[in-house]
Amino acid sequence: MLTTRSDLVSALSGPCADTLESCIAQSSRNRFGDLVALHRVIALVDGLERQAASLAGLIDAIDRVGPDRDERLRSPVLRGWLSLFGRIEDWTDLADARLIRLLDQTDNMRVDFTDAADWTALLAVESGVIMTWDCRVAIGGVDGSLVGASKIGRRLRIIDEAGNRHDIDLDDPDDPRILRAPTLPGSDVVVRNDLPWLRMKLREDQLPGRQDGVILWEYDEVMPYFPPISPDSILDAATILSSALPEKYAELAQAMRVVIPRLSTPNIGLMSFTSSAHQGACWVARGSVLDNLEDLIHELGHVTLRYLEEALPILAPEQTDELFRVDWRDDPRPIVGIFEGLYVHTKIAEALEALVARGALKGSDRADAIQRATEVRREVAAGLEIMRQHGRFTDAGIGYLEWADAVASERSRVAA
Repeated sequence: MLTTRSDLVSALSGPCADTLESCIAQSSRNRFGDLVALHRVIALVDGLERQAASLAGLIDAIDRVGPDRDERLRSPVLRGWLSLFGRIEDWTDLADARLIRLLDQTDNMRVDFTDAADWTALLAVESGVIMTWDCRVAIGGVDGSLVGASKIGRRLRIIDEAGNRHDIDLDDPDDPRILRAPTLPGSDVVVRNDLPWLRMKLREDQLPGRQDGVILWEYDEVMPYFPPISPDSILDAATILSSALPEKYAELAQAMRVVIPRLSTPNIGLMSFTSSAHQGACWVARGSVLDNLEDLIHELGHVTLRYLEEALPILAPEQTDELFRVDWRDDPRPIVGIFEGLYVHTKIAEALEALVARGALKGSDRADAIQRATEVRREVAAGLEIMRQHGRFTDAGIGYLEWADAVASERSRVAA
């Protein structure tokens, strides 16, 4: 549990598996509370009886497992879906097609194709794909926008909008309708970019960190940035990380759920990113193994820090409106952006230095990692000065500066 300043300092330095697990569990309880609040409103709206019953079924399914442990609440798909309700101005407006579209996806958040549980559901279809909260398996080649489905054991039956019946053996390794994906070694973290709800669409003149950089309610349907991309570079990077830095890799396996390969966005120089609304997912641009090593560490840092800060607020609610130039971004950043950037870049430098020290990188990769770590350390030092001068922290959050100062002092000691 995170309760004190010293707890925070320790967690920022680690975190240990138990601390991170408790933070993820608390975040899951918070999302369950959001879901219950949503159901209370929808249940009062005439004309949404079916959708309210679906929400009640989802809540009951989670409650039986326990919000702390239910994997659905850790899913970036469910979290992204739930966050979109916050963009609806009136949850009682039946004329809002966005609301009905979201509510029609409720059963997709209740069921999955990966276990032996029996169920009946009305499932939403996007671009011919039925996906659920579980990123590991989806079903493709389905016509329509809303289809009936039932599963008994490992047998799935789908009735499409034209009345056609599709029977699928979910254990058939050769059925092209069953969309599976590779996982990072020794984990359940999936690597795939064929799931429509995770093909995030961006404005090509704005970085995601800027307001309205993400185009809500749409996804990259024609896939200019999500063509079939070999996952090999990402898998190779994960293999190096798992063998050379097992503690960091364990953190990744615990906090992350899906890695989505994509092409970079040339107009804004975008490579890789995360979305707080899709906690547990990261979008990684195609690159070398060393590039993808840094990407995984970088984006994991964002995910972990968000879990820590949700459990124990670090930044004070009120911050200066001033924006500041930092070396790691082309655009001026608010304090919250520097707060996250300082943390993730520290983790990048620490990981690259450790990979070099443990002999995990050879030849040009080793030289490039040393150079990159030096560059990142310089960027971190400048960012720390901005946080010292302009950041406002909670009482416990002062531990963030204590952690950053301790890292800087240790670095100076080693360098001397």
